[in-house]
Amino acid sequence: MNRLNKEAHALEDINGVRCAVVEKNVTPERTEFLKNLLELNGYTVMVAPSPPPKVVAKPAPPAPKTTGTPVLVPEQKVEVTNPPQVTPAPPVPLEVPPAPPAPVVPPAPETFTIGVTDFLFHAMLAIYDRALKTPEGKIVTVDYWNQQPEKEDKYYWKRDFFTNSL
Repeated sequence: MNRLNKEAHALEDINGVRCAVVEKNVTPERTEFLKNLLELNGYTVMVAPSPPPKVVAKPAPPAPKTTGTPVLVPEQKVEVTNPPQVTPAPPVPLEVPPAPPAPVVPPAPETFTIGVTDFLFHAMLAIYDRALKTPEGKIVTVDYWNQQPEKEDKYYWKRDFFTNSL
């Protein structure tokens, strides 16, 4: 996943200091990696816990529909001399399905927002301008920034075109 394409240049207050946001919702391991890399390159890094994600309440399920529709029957006058005795049947309790159990929401993972005090810093521009260096003194590539192994064979300028090999 290329983290550089996520959002445009953003400014935000981190711990009361106005900063250019490098990345949001970052794991502690990635936070440590980026903090060390940016401090090595001379930036003042600010780190703050990210706010928990907003939880959207699900709408309540619709009320159950009745099985029949009431029908109006016109009244008729009928004379009954000996009405039959009808004993009312005991009321049948309505079966209400049990409520589904409440979903268990795991605790939100602890994530961080990383920023630098230099307003002009933008990670994508710094990488493609080749302005960042690794601790070994090499130029930071997109793969290094995303903490992925570098692919040496994809660079066309390193190929030997006369032998068709890398």
